[in-house]
Amino acid sequence: SLLSLLSLLSLLSLLSLLSLLSLLSLLSLLSLLSLLSLLSLLSLLSLLSLLSYTSHLLSLLLLYS
Repeated sequence: SLLSLLSLLSLLSLLSLLSLLSLLSLLSLLSLLSLLSLLSLLSLLSLLSLLSYTSHLLSLLLLYS
């Protein structure tokens, strides 16, 4: 019975380790997704600022021509 208890304990520790690893991978995936969304938001903002800057330059060129 001692052997079965030990095997049960090792199985439980293995399961807890696996659940911890899966939780860590889920957290890393979520952080990666949030980082990607933040990067896409930043690139969208920079694109918008670039567009507004070029339109401003175009309007200035049209004004002085």
